[in-house]
Amino acid sequence: MPLPMKRALGCLLMLALLGASGEAFALSSGGKVKKQHNDNEGDGDGAGEKKTAEAWQKDPLPPPENVALLSTSVFDRVADDLELTESQKKKLERAKQEIRDAGEKLAKEQTSARAAYAKAKKEKDCDAALERVEAAAAACRDYAPQSDFNHALARILTAEQFARFVQRISKS
Repeated sequence: MPLPMKRALGCLLMLALLGASGEAFALSSGGKVKKQHNDNEGDGDGAGEKKTAEAWQKDPLPPPENVALLSTSVFDRVADDLELTESQKKKLERAKQEIRDAGEKLAKEQTSARAAYAKAKKEKDCDAALERVEAAAAACRDYAPQSDFNHALARILTAEQFARFVQRISKS
């Protein structure tokens, strides 16, 4: 059964259960609760106007995603055995720094997005900020600094050095 149909059936069931109380609750697609009540039911002659009040509430955010940290300890243990040139050493240090900077940038973006959501007051602004929070969380979750470092090693090291590196770490 499609999700919209399930929601509609759920709302109908809730209305049937709560219909006699004069208050009805409905869930919107974003999980926000909207409360509707009638201030003026009228006297049955059709002249009474119905006033509907909606109270919108912000959804709570899930905890922030952790950003994976780069660990080069395995490489650092065998680096001396690889006989790296000065140029290779500089390129590796630059690659390490770029990878660490990328992780810091992701963490800052997530913090910024969460702050924007906390400051948002209107539903439309909250929805846009929530999309930004979700995108930042996904980027943090998908970030793989170790993979990036391994790709950098494959680019910078010679084939012989890389084979020696793999051999050394497999013995560890």
